[in-house]
Amino acid sequence: MAAMKIGHLCGYFIGSKVHARLFEALDEYFLEQSIFVPVRSHRQVSLNCSELLGSKVSYRNIIKPHHRYLYKNKISLFLKDYLKTYSQDEIGSIDCYHAHSLFTDGGLAYELHKLTGKPYVVAVRNTDVNLFLKYALHLRPYVKKIINSAHKVVFISPSMEAIFFQYLNRSEINNTCIIPNGIDGFWFSSSQGSTGGDVDNSPRILFVGNIDNNKNPLLLLSSFELVQARYPGATIKIVGPAGNQFDKVNEKSLLNDGVMIIGKVESKEKLKDLYQWANVFAMVSHRETFGLVYVEALSQGVPLVYSRGQGFDGFFNEGEVGVSCDSRSTHEVSTAILKVFENEYRHEDLVASAADFTWSNVSEKYFDLYKEMAI
Repeated sequence: MAAMKIGHLCGYFIGSKVHARLFEALDEYFLEQSIFVPVRSHRQVSLNCSELLGSKVSYRNIIKPHHRYLYKNKISLFLKDYLKTYSQDEIGSIDCYHAHSLFTDGGLAYELHKLTGKPYVVAVRNTDVNLFLKYALHLRPYVKKIINSAHKVVFISPSMEAIFFQYLNRSEINNTCIIPNGIDGFWFSSSQGSTGGDVDNSPRILFVGNIDNNKNPLLLLSSFELVQARYPGATIKIVGPAGNQFDKVNEKSLLNDGVMIIGKVESKEKLKDLYQWANVFAMVSHRETFGLVYVEALSQGVPLVYSRGQGFDGFFNEGEVGVSCDSRSTHEVSTAILKVFENEYRHEDLVASAADFTWSNVSEKYFDLYKEMAI
């Protein structure tokens, strides 16, 4: 039997290593994968092209500044360049397409579908919902064609699906499913309980993310001060690169011995040690597409405090692996931290809850979709 051939349309490939991890996991199914990646400059060529990636990545330096405003022009250019990049035989041999964003990649998949009849699945990302769907009202008729022509519309989380249907009529769309991002098997090797030591049995809170307005560590630290009122021995470690909240976060750390800024951590081994130190993981982003750090924390048996209605919210029942809260409420965040800390979560249950988020499980779900389209 000939290998199934998948055409990936992935304009966000350069912005995240998540896509490369997915393609590597899909390589285990002996697929032939071609990856079309339009970029804005020569400096972006070869970004995130993993040494382990067995697929052919075609970086195309074709995006210009004016394409930000001329959407249809951009999609027409992508189609023209795609037909120039791949031969007629290569395009004819494709079994199906996987568009990794709704508006940009999905537009190209839809035009290729009209031209070749090849089926496609399309993923919905944060920018699709919170930028294009919200503000580009003139593009909604076209995006409905993309959606209705797709075999499946894939959401990365239940919360993303809920936000999506604030803008479009759910009764008119019945081809959706949810497939999360995954984490590496590394996180499941030698998972153990907290290594922080429970001498004073105080909260040890970990934050991992950019130190910026969206990730919201400043409000988290204000909430932490309320936690300290009950548990004076409480500590919090802030892990991540400096952003536009760093100066104010640093000021708080200088005035509070319980606040420690670790900074950016490149080593996964060191990051795993930090997760294992914590007994509460807290990140209350205002906007979150998914939030892999939540799953990484779960894989180490650490319960969560996360934003209501964003990213991770909806995968589990409230209280099952942690507590959701309003990212703009200092009181709610502090209350959530206390609830999580004072609840008796079982380490092994939390680790088991993260198992569905392995790349092997995620890639299997996509492979099943490809098989449905190739029939």
